[in-house]
Amino acid sequence: MSLSEWRKQKLSSHPLQSLYYFSKINNLSSILKNGILPKNTVTNSVFSSESFAEESVQEKRHRKIIELSNNSEIPLHDLVPLYMTPKTPTLSARRNIQSEIFFVEVSLSVIWDGSKEFAFTDGNAGANETRFFHSLYKLAEIPWNVIAAPYWNEHEDGRRKRCSEFLIYPSIEPSYFKRLVVVNDIARNNCESIAKRAGFKIAIDTVPQFFFT
Repeated sequence: MSLSEWRKQKLSSHPLQSLYYFSKINNLSSILKNGILPKNTVTNSVFSSESFAEESVQEKRHRKIIELSNNSEIPLHDLVPLYMTPKTPTLSARRNIQSEIFFVEVSLSVIWDGSKEFAFTDGNAGANETRFFHSLYKLAEIPWNVIAAPYWNEHEDGRRKRCSEFLIYPSIEPSYFKRLVVVNDIARNNCESIAKRAGFKIAIDTVPQFFFT
């Protein structure tokens, strides 16, 4: 069995179908052109990006060094963070701007096809209590019950655990994008116009269930 086949098999034994990244629609053109890039790459480049990240949280993440699946160690902000469920406390804190947000649903092949390195967590990567893993043998450490629950506040430490992340290095090309998801038809129309101007073909769906409506 190849490494790719083994990784795919390990992932299939857990309740994970896709990974999720969300951003402002104003960033869609750049993401369709350049893919999803880590924070340090965006900060140190000429790419235009509109962020709604909380700087106090980002400072905690900035100081962390993470061991990856190839045993190398790099800064957390050199990795692309992906959630395991769309409805997270991070999104909940931005309920007032949900119509300005889109999700990229990312294929699990970004983990198993062997072209990327990765790590994953059992909670928000910025939290002191959160543990980091770099082997798929440790997938059982992810709090799957909290990720799958209708509400995280019914679980102890649910807010942190619901924000468990897969961290991908060095970036995520658009070839891994399964679809875009938005909260309403106005947002979908905006995304469709941007994708058309970019000459990029991708499914764009209105799925209110991804959001807090």
